Amino acid sequence: MTKSQKDQWEFRSLASLTRTFKAWYPKPMLQERLGQRIAGLRKDLQLTQAQLAKAVGCTVDFISLVERGINAPSVARLEDYAKVLEVEVVDLFTFAGRKPTHIKRRHVHTRTK
Repeated sequence: MTKSQKDQWEFRSLASLTRTFKAWYPKPMLQERLGQRIAGLRKDLQLTQAQLAKAVGCTVDFISLVERGINAPSVARLEDYAKVLEVEVVDLFTFAGRKPTHIKRRHVHTRTK
């Protein structure tokens, strides 16, 4: 088998495996619901995808992928999304029509000696 034939066979095998995997393991529901939740919160604040992307520090393409449930933000970035969307991290995962818990900003007083 030539290298070209081997590469083609590996590609076909990978494509077949990918099709099988997608049929066996559908897109994770949590990821899809998280994306819808982020999109809803963003729209409630009348932010564009570009504004959210800039505030969170990622690309507009990534925000689009997240909102469509194709990709998800890292755990490390969830706090950034929550801060920009003015909710607690737990509220990003509140899907049952509950209103989000808005962040209450408090001024921390420091003691002077």
